Amino acid sequence: MAFFAFWDSDGNGRFSPQEAPAAGVRLRVGKELPTTTDQDGWLVQRVVPGPVAVYQPRDAEGASEHPVLAATVRSGEVLVFQLALASDGMISLAD
Repeated sequence: MAFFAFWDSDGNGRFSPQEAPAAGVRLRVGKELPTTTDQDGWLVQRVVPGPVAVYQPRDAEGASEHPVLAATVRSGEVLVFQLALASDGMISLAD
C-alpha cells in the first residue's frame, strides 16, 4: 500500500498543484507500529493480502486513533491512496 498525504489548504478534499506534501504524518497500517510519511508526503507499507485498516494515531502513545480507511488487498496488488490533511490535523481519504 502507498499513501500520499498533502495539506488540503483549500478544504476541497482533492489534491491541487499548489498544495504542499505533508511530511511527518503518523499512520498505523494494519497491526504494524505507527510510522510517518517522508519529506515528500509518501509512505509505502508492505502488507499481506486480505483486509487492512489504516488509522491515524491521535496521541503519542497511540491509545487514541482515528480510522482513515479500510481496504482489501489482493495478492500482487498495489493500492495507492491520497490523504487530505486538514488544518486541524485530521486526515481524510481524498476524492
